[in-house]
Amino acid sequence: MQFFALASVLFTSAVVAYPSGNHSDPGPGPVNPPPPPPPVYPPGAICTPATYQCRSNPDGTWGWDVCDVDSRWKDGGNCAPSDTCIFNALNGSPYCVPTPGYTPGPGTCTPGNTRCTSVGSDWVTERCDSSSQWQQDTQCTADETCTYAVYTGDAYCVPKPDARVCRPGTYQCAYSSAQGGWGWEVCTVEGSWVWGGNCESTQTCSFNQLNGSPYCI
Repeated sequence: MQFFALASVLFTSAVVAYPSGNHSDPGPGPVNPPPPPPPVYPPGAICTPATYQCRSNPDGTWGWDVCDVDSRWKDGGNCAPSDTCIFNALNGSPYCVPTPGYTPGPGTCTPGNTRCTSVGSDWVTERCDSSSQWQQDTQCTADETCTYAVYTGDAYCVPKPDARVCRPGTYQCAYSSAQGGWGWEVCTVEGSWVWGGNCESTQTCSFNQLNGSPYCI
């Protein structure tokens, strides 16, 4: 009798430990979601933070852009309507110089004032005399151009800057509707951006800050 009682207890324990019936296998634990897709940047050039470029405005004036920490070109400022933006490829900075052929309008001669004036392909500084007439003051050399002092406004001769808008051999990401979307540009030996290639239609362009190269993602 004790044997049958013990057998009954063991059978009941087995049923509890291994219940019968159809039960689905719960399988492994929760599956991690897939990584998010790479960011899709809005149209616009991708650039190296803290770099600059000259910008031609729709109204014919010039200005410059600065690349922010998000690798986006931001408006850095504008030149005077009479000036052109020049890019110094040696130190990577843009600055404004008088546009060749520009002279102030009539009635702006105040005794003591100076101005830049182009004579052919050369530059001179002129000074307004006591009779309110412009007189040549300084002849700039063939290797010089004329610019104005920031605080006093005086005209003076300076060495001609590097007129390139980018550093030859460098790259930047760019978006072009004409080219069909994202791609990259390369700076030529003349210092101008030209289209370098296209990413796939499903890709965007990202910029490697370590080696200065763009790539498609």
